[in-house]
Amino acid sequence: MRTAFEVFARQGYAATSLDDIASATPVSRQTVYNHFGDKEKLFLAVVDERISANLDALRDATDAFPNRIDGVDDAAAYLLDLARRLTRVYASPSTTSLRLLVQTEAPRHPQLLALWRSRVATPVWPAPIGSLARIAHAGALSIDDPARAAGQFVTLVTGAS
Repeated sequence: MRTAFEVFARQGYAATSLDDIASATPVSRQTVYNHFGDKEKLFLAVVDERISANLDALRDATDAFPNRIDGVDDAAAYLLDLARRLTRVYASPSTTSLRLLVQTEAPRHPQLLALWRSRVATPVWPAPIGSLARIAHAGALSIDDPARAAGQFVTLVTGAS
């Protein structure tokens, strides 16, 4: 799966054949075909597997929240730490390759964006929303809409919309 991801990421879906993937691994084209059925099924399985790994990294980055926020300084320290953790995940070579592959191939495989939203964005999104809501509740920030604030924070940190 890792090798197939690397080949798809390097060459793109259209330019990659099962022969390319098989020659990059110690298995035959027929073994790849027997296990996955066809190139599209392999591609979707590979992307799904990478999304799962990305989900774990994002959960690790967003789930940590201090037991207590005492004022603006604690909130600023937590938000800076969260920004660093998100940036580490977002800028990692694996995540960068996955993001580029999903963005590039989404026009031909619209299910990729749906897969990303359902497997990563939806499960991870509540953590930063909840963190900002708790910070606001502690009086360290004035936030009317924690969901919008979380979206703005993530966009500010990652540059992604």
